[in-house]
Amino acid sequence: MPGTTGADTASTEPGAPGVTRRRTGDLLVVSAVVAMLLALIAVRLGPSLLGSRTFTGTDLLRTFAPWANPAHPVQPQNGWVGDSVDFWIPALINAQHRLWQGDIPLWVGAGGPGSPLLAVTNLGLLTPLSIWPLLLPPEWAMGLVKLLQLIAAFTGMTLWLRRVGLRTAPAAAAGLLYLGTGFFVSFGTWVPQATTAALLPALLWTVERLVQRRTLTSALPVAVVTAFLVFAGFPAVAGHALYAGAAYFIVRLLADRRPAAGWASTVRTGLLGVGAVLVGVAVTAFQLLGLANLLSQSETDYRAASFFDTLPMRSLVSTVLPRAFLDDGFEGTNPVEAYAYVGAGTVLLSLAAIVVGRRLPIRRGVLTYLAVGALFCTSVIWFQGFWTDWLGHVPVFAGSLPGRLRGMLAVFVCALAGIGLAGILQRGGTRRQYRSRAAVVSGLAVVGVATLVYLGLRYSGRGLIRTGELWADVGIGIGVLLLLATAAWLSRRTLLGGLAAAMAIVLSGVQIVLSTANFWPTSAPTDFYQRNDFVTAVQQRQGTDRVLGLGAFFGSTGQAYDIRTVSGHTFQPAEWSEYLTSIDPTAYTGPWTSPTSPRLSLNLNDPMMHGSLLDRLGVALVALAPGERIPGIALGPDGKPPTESPWTGRQVTLDPGESLSRRIAAVDLQGVRVNMPIPRERGEPLELRAEIFDADGTRLTSGWLKLDGSPAGWVTIPVTGWALSNAKGPLRLKVTSFGDPVGLSVANGAPAVQLISPDPQDQLRLIHSDEYGTLWQRLTALPRIRWAADTEVIADPQQRLQRLASPQLSRSTVVLSAPGPAAAGRPAEVTVTLDSDDRMINKVRAKGAGYLVVADPLDPEDWEARVDGTIVPLVRADHAFVAVAVPAGEHTVEIRFVGRNSTLGLAISGSAVLVLLAAGVTGWVLRRRRRVRTAGAPPG
Repeated sequence: MPGTTGADTASTEPGAPGVTRRRTGDLLVVSAVVAMLLALIAVRLGPSLLGSRTFTGTDLLRTFAPWANPAHPVQPQNGWVGDSVDFWIPALINAQHRLWQGDIPLWVGAGGPGSPLLAVTNLGLLTPLSIWPLLLPPEWAMGLVKLLQLIAAFTGMTLWLRRVGLRTAPAAAAGLLYLGTGFFVSFGTWVPQATTAALLPALLWTVERLVQRRTLTSALPVAVVTAFLVFAGFPAVAGHALYAGAAYFIVRLLADRRPAAGWASTVRTGLLGVGAVLVGVAVTAFQLLGLANLLSQSETDYRAASFFDTLPMRSLVSTVLPRAFLDDGFEGTNPVEAYAYVGAGTVLLSLAAIVVGRRLPIRRGVLTYLAVGALFCTSVIWFQGFWTDWLGHVPVFAGSLPGRLRGMLAVFVCALAGIGLAGILQRGGTRRQYRSRAAVVSGLAVVGVATLVYLGLRYSGRGLIRTGELWADVGIGIGVLLLLATAAWLSRRTLLGGLAAAMAIVLSGVQIVLSTANFWPTSAPTDFYQRNDFVTAVQQRQGTDRVLGLGAFFGSTGQAYDIRTVSGHTFQPAEWSEYLTSIDPTAYTGPWTSPTSPRLSLNLNDPMMHGSLLDRLGVALVALAPGERIPGIALGPDGKPPTESPWTGRQVTLDPGESLSRRIAAVDLQGVRVNMPIPRERGEPLELRAEIFDADGTRLTSGWLKLDGSPAGWVTIPVTGWALSNAKGPLRLKVTSFGDPVGLSVANGAPAVQLISPDPQDQLRLIHSDEYGTLWQRLTALPRIRWAADTEVIADPQQRLQRLASPQLSRSTVVLSAPGPAAAGRPAEVTVTLDSDDRMINKVRAKGAGYLVVADPLDPEDWEARVDGTIVPLVRADHAFVAVAVPAGEHTVEIRFVGRNSTLGLAISGSAVLVLLAAGVTGWVLRRRRRVRTAGAPPG
């Protein structure tokens, strides 16, 4: 650490003019930081904290069935927040609902194969920052979580840099700058990722505190923050943080070695640090072991080469131009994973720190560590080569996207920026030193201005570029650079230099407020998983079976309503993936899919819709998005094959609220067709309602059709009328237009109409229809929890799947993967008395031995089966599912989630907590004894 000059010494005397001016300059900077921090909270979080908005992107739901109004499509504020909307928030709602009912939510069965909740770290709820949505209404608590994340990130960075040796002003400025960085901002509504990012500076603060104090109690915060990092639920970045923290610990420990104490002090402190991290990780064992088990069961081969997927150059450009490449402008990757903003001023200050920071009284080794760390992260993220290939085989880095290092890069760069700002505002030194420092900063500013202008000219007007925002950010960046250069030249005049630096902070804060708008979407509270008539109909009819969403309930959104959908955004067990791809080979590769979020791209006329694979999956219901093709047989208004031609008649225009009627035959219906001779373009909504009345004028049923434009020809209005043949006829059909005027064909003085009657071969029944979609019952579906009276054993997976798809396989047969007890071929009565997410209880009255089959991909090592209280094997059945052998007679069969190694995990976590408590008590006792000895020592 450099010594002080005479000027430095003079300037530190209390009451000296230099001290007063420096404090005033610092106060201006701190005031600017506080003002912009409050502005960020007020603008971005204020409405959510007041309850008029919710800090979620749930307006995205209104672009999908069953929440969308197809006639009036909306543009969500941010279409890239799907992961939080279709995975994290639905799982949270499920967990919170069950917790308040007194049930510890370890597993959720709704949503594809099901997934663990509090049994693993994925939700990241067990930290002081993120636990609140479990305890409070989630739609409000999301804003509170973001507020706490901001406070934690800002406080952690400020405390760390203060302990390193910076004054409050530059340390707080670095804290503000960190709040606007790419990783922290782009994962704004992803609670696990943002919580992890918020804790990164705190880890380095606790490490620095341990290096300086070297006591048992100073090691405890390291353990606590380590535990919260793991609990936060984003293992990749938590792993990066632990690597970075270990490197920082080693560098600081060696740089701060105390010769008087010898190596013993260094070794003892090193052991304290290692022990603290191990205890912190051990605290999380009850979730961490569960996560390891989950990953071992899941299909993760798609991640094998992820480390080598470097980010595009536009991502690098976003470090200084935050708003130019939003939406689809990041060349093959999404902005959440590519956005890397730190700010032009932050870059300038971090580069300046390498030169001007050497004269600051900061802790040894810190500046070098930060510079090397920033260079390392930059290389891995954007400039990989033979020098980084080895990292692809290192735990945590292997299989993880390199862009996840943006979190640590932001920490390093913002810390350097704080040092750079402290160097610019440093009081003391010769006139030559002032000028040299100002020349360095000015030179960097000139290069920065030229770079910003070049980037503006290069990308302006290009496709997928927001040109207006591009030039606005160029202007803001130039303003910040010029103000920092001015601050460097006026640093001898501390008040003016502080004023220029404060103005640069304000301008940087404005850019942060503006750039967070896209990544921190807010929505109306009414958009938060709205429960409409269609959702209610699905809930009431699903029973214990599954729902196949065709254009509806994307991802795991059904979890928010306890709807057990085939689709699910979660890790996918290998057998489950193989089963789904046997139904649809594009389940994991088609549009709107991923290796963790499949979708069956079928339609109601697809042969697979009537296949045994869906039957055995327990798919009893199909939720169909509006506008999809309705199957059935077309009939004329008289119930016979159609003979009318709509093209020989004329067109009648229906204004909003106007109707056309005609008599129709009393036949079973699932839709009516009307003819529209003129096409409607997008932006021309089509809204029609069909109502059917009996001979007495009583309305029997109705249906809606809402579309945003439509080609000319027949359009089908779904109508739930599978029992209309029993109605008193003749019936009357009334078609009413809503919204924009619409032209319909008229034949023989009445609207041209076709009736869509059910086709018996479809084995489908329309049981609900409204403006949000149609709900169909599959009449051939097997119960999800069923009895199998016979067995077949097929060890080969491919042969097993082929057999399961065969229509010749008896519906009462279960296909086992390995031999088991024989089945007697006799029927049984199964009564499901409990079917919660992580526990099932079934009463079985069997006339002979057989198997209780559960069409869920449960891992026999995580689930326990009992027959009349006795533990029995849970065997793999029908390739992806499980079964329990049940003898003849009356029995109670219970299947519940226990979690592999859960007892071991709880024992490790409990022991680690006890170690922490013991260490805290021991440290307190030792500190008290030292105080007593000190107080009792003779003076002098």
